[in-house]
Amino acid sequence: MIKLYNPKNGLHLAILKGIFDAEGIPIFVLNDNLGSIRTGTIIEPFFERTIMVSEEHYEKALTIIQNFTENIERTEQ
Repeated sequence: MIKLYNPKNGLHLAILKGIFDAEGIPIFVLNDNLGSIRTGTIIEPFFERTIMVSEEHYEKALTIIQNFTENIERTEQ
C-alpha cells in the first residue's frame, strides 16, 4: 500500500471514505481509531490519520484527492 493523503480532520476523512467507497477504491486508514483515545499530551504525528491505497488504484485515488483539496481550498477562500 502507498501513502496517499493525511486528512486535516475527521470530517474530511469521512467525506473521502464515502467518495472512495462510491468509486469502488479500497483504502486503509492508518491510525483511524486513535482519535477516540486522545488523553494527556497530544503528539500530533502519532495521531495523524493517513489514507493508504494499493498501487493499482493509486492514480485514480490521487486524482480524487487533488479534486477534493482544490474544492476545499476554493470554499475556504
